[in-house]
Amino acid sequence: MKTITKLIALLMLVSLAPNAYAQANAQRVKYVFDSDSKLSIDGTSTIHDWTCEIEKFDGTFTIDPQSTAQNLSISAGKLIVKLDDIECGKGTMNKKLRAALSGNKADNVTFTLESTTSTDKPLDLIGLGLSGSLKIAGVSKSVEMDATARYTQNDSVQLEGFLSLDMTDYGVDPPTAILGTLHTGDKVTVRFLVTAHPDPNL
Repeated sequence: MKTITKLIALLMLVSLAPNAYAQANAQRVKYVFDSDSKLSIDGTSTIHDWTCEIEKFDGTFTIDPQSTAQNLSISAGKLIVKLDDIECGKGTMNKKLRAALSGNKADNVTFTLESTTSTDKPLDLIGLGLSGSLKIAGVSKSVEMDATARYTQNDSVQLEGFLSLDMTDYGVDPPTAILGTLHTGDKVTVRFLVTAHPDPNL
């Protein structure tokens, strides 16, 4: 009798699990980056500071159902940058930076969001601590950064923040130019201002 009861209970659990999973995921909302989102890299050199714009990039994240206008909870996210879409305004700098970031013949720089935490911010801004994995030149490192978020028109969400990092941590040799007289600094700052909207395909 006990064996039959356990079997029935197991069958009920198996039958209910897919429904529970589907309901939980149905409440989550996937967001995709708008085309006017901005991403850039700031750096220094022995001659002048420099900035490279990322002309095009793809990104998504998922907002959990318990999120509010004061407390945004993101469960997953990913950003992909193709090296060919990095534009520094000068052909030589484009070539050298893309080559440096390619490392072991990598074509992309990727950031995978793993978790978020809430931080205090004033007025209509939501403070977020973002943790994840950044992969450059085929090397992955754990990173953390602070950002602010806010809801905008049409249920869109805007995220703004920056990440400072050392290129040598990823095995990247900072580019040089002008017969070696110009040396870029090891440290760069990645800045982002992205707007994302609910995925219309879901």
